Amino acid sequence: SGLAVAFSSQTLGVCTVATDVVTMVTAGTCTIRASQAGDGDYLAAADVERSFQVVDTVSIVQTTLPNGTFDAVYNQQLSATGGNGSYTYALTAGALPNGITLSGAGLISGTPTVPGAYNFTVTATDSTPVGNGGPFAGSQAFALSIDQAGQTITVPDPGTQPYAVGGSFGLTATASSGLPVSYAIAPA
Repeated sequence: SGLAVAFSSQTLGVCTVATDVVTMVTAGTCTIRASQAGDGDYLAAADVERSFQVVDTVSIVQTTLPNGTFDAVYNQQLSATGGNGSYTYALTAGALPNGITLSGAGLISGTPTVPGAYNFTVTATDSTPVGNGGPFAGSQAFALSIDQAGQTITVPDPGTQPYAVGGSFGLTATASSGLPVSYAIAPA
């Protein structure tokens, strides 16, 4: 007929319509009605409704994590954007370093017990109800390196030793790591 079609939202809490532009208000099911009232030559057309899901993308803000150190406390708080309300976090692929855990609130923490490279994926899930199309989730892959810990060796000053043919004295040394210290003669 060539007559104009009018659009209206049947779910104003989720989406609105102005002329022929749909604006999303929140996540959920959006239903749009198309109407055409007819004129002197044509009867009104039957209304047509179409529904679609408006989804809210959840993203974890952090894309990298700082390195950790063997036997040193590690704490990194994750955060997310998008979605609705609070988020829960879960490890969905790979493995965290031994001694490290991920809380449901997104805190990666603990004391790593094995140096190395670790790859894992964390998923954040929002609190959007199922009836509104949720919950919505987003994932982020991470590579976390746990570096070896440094250490120092402490050797007490032996003081002045009197020379005597065949004389000797004992050496002592300790490592901050608690590992045993070995002795060697350096070539001259």
